[in-house]
Amino acid sequence: MSTTVYSDFRGEGHAATGHWNDPSDIIFKKNLDIKERELEEQAILKHLNDYLSFCKERNANQKRMLDDTEKRLNLLFDKLKNDSLSTALLVQLELMIKAIEEDEFSKAQSIHVDLMTTEFDSEGKWLVGLKRLLDLYQKTKATSE
Repeated sequence: MSTTVYSDFRGEGHAATGHWNDPSDIIFKKNLDIKERELEEQAILKHLNDYLSFCKERNANQKRMLDDTEKRLNLLFDKLKNDSLSTALLVQLELMIKAIEEDEFSKAQSIHVDLMTTEFDSEGKWLVGLKRLLDLYQKTKATSE
């Protein structure tokens, strides 16, 4: 019978060479590449501004609500420009916009509900504006087709 001596994996050698059970670095990639993140932020800004403009053009009678929605969304726009949103939140916004672009409004609403549940304490003001924009855009798009 042979006896195997197990080494302590807390030492220098283990971390330097990796271990068969260590997950890939790709799994734990927390930060997007800076250039990639900037492009994603710009795309989110463009889409949301396009939706807001679309709603303003066709809903002049709801100016007060649209102005308040724009004011709330400006908080989000500032956070996007200042790079102060988490990567997870950025990914959720991208998924929401993709759902809107594909006319999957129920999926977009579901993503928004998830955001409201998890992020309301810190991001509540602009999330309310995003919800209003989502609802108004959906109604406006349905009536204009």
